[in-house]
Amino acid sequence: MSIIGKIGPDTVSRLERAAERRCAEADWLSEGKHHLAALYFYGYVAEIVLGLTYFRMIGYNAKEPILRDALNKTLKLTRSRSLMSDKAHPVDGWALLLIEERAQLYPPAYERRMERLLMDRALVISENWSPKLRYRAIKIGEDQVTPVRESAHWLLENSQRL
Repeated sequence: MSIIGKIGPDTVSRLERAAERRCAEADWLSEGKHHLAALYFYGYVAEIVLGLTYFRMIGYNAKEPILRDALNKTLKLTRSRSLMSDKAHPVDGWALLLIEERAQLYPPAYERRMERLLMDRALVISENWSPKLRYRAIKIGEDQVTPVRESAHWLLENSQRL
């Protein structure tokens, strides 16, 4: 069986493990001065964390499959909220959807400080990351990856509180 045939459906717990592993891999790449590759992975960490947080918030348990239809419906919502030029992976849209849904499901939603921190972290990543980076051979410095790394780590470390 192929690797793709073995992966199975997404679940909250699988996405949590994937985010942790991608973050560790991004840290390793960054330590090795592979800053563009690290930034690329950190963007996915943010997207994974925001997605799993959303599905957990709307009631998915750790092992419940997140079916393709549910994901596609949610991606449509995130893309409609996103200000990113590339809406295929709308990190800012995920953050906005989390904020809106939390306000509806669990009023009074996030504390102002937490909402601001969540949005600020998502915007740092949105402004500096795109899957298109995989097609580029540009050099970036540690100073350019640091804010993205810090934002991705913050999202991962605070995912249970979001």
